[in-house]
Amino acid sequence: MSHSYIHLHIQDLRARNQQKVLEAIMVGIVALMTVALLPSILVQYFYDVATLTAEPEVLRNIPVVSYILTAGYFLYAVVGNLMREKKIKQLLSQAESVGAPAATSMTDAAISDEELAELEAMVDEVLENSSDEKTSSKKSKAPRKTRTAKKAK
Repeated sequence: MSHSYIHLHIQDLRARNQQKVLEAIMVGIVALMTVALLPSILVQYFYDVATLTAEPEVLRNIPVVSYILTAGYFLYAVVGNLMREKKIKQLLSQAESVGAPAATSMTDAAISDEELAELEAMVDEVLENSSDEKTSSKKSKAPRKTRTAKKAK
């Protein structure tokens, strides 16, 4: 495998890790909303409040079911992220053995110091040329004469 493919695969795995964390957070938020709102909605629309003498079993189980689902998805996300991190470490070691620099982030593999110095020199040259052109164009232009309107008689 080429080192660019390895780094692309590493970036993909990291993106999946972030996605799973966000999904776990969203599942937790939805579970909280369910626990807060579902019992009142069920009582309002499915039970007759006048004849309701005891708390229905469904209402007692909503928080438990919600917690179990949230904890289960959280554990699924954590285990999946740990497995992906292990795969990332394997790919990093494989990239080092191939001879590619180990990129731990996007900026690590981006530009070497020599390339950076060359780019800085190019930018300085362009800025110098553009400032020279501005000063020479200001000197060569004659000041404009303002026209005054003739007075109508």
